[in-house]
Amino acid sequence: MRAERKIQDLALRSVSERIVRELTRLAEIEGENNVRFYRLDGSITHEQLAMMVGATRETVTKALTSLRSRGIIEMQKNHYIINKQIAAPSFSPRK
Repeated sequence: MRAERKIQDLALRSVSERIVRELTRLAEIEGENNVRFYRLDGSITHEQLAMMVGATRETVTKALTSLRSRGIIEMQKNHYIINKQIAAPSFSPRK
């Protein structure tokens, strides 16, 4: 089931969407999830994130820069902060 969702995401979602969805999924498991944002330890490298979402490190870096400029993701004290108000609903993870 999870493999099918991963294949669908790879085929149908942009890299930016896949990044937000993956970071959100990880934050729900091992980070913080509150009303306004998700927070996840930022020790995940761009290379690791690229492998998780099926992209190159360079593409992930460009997508993260775009997501930051749009206010969807922030980096604060080595944490990824995902703004739920801006990211939702198109970036919300599928369970």
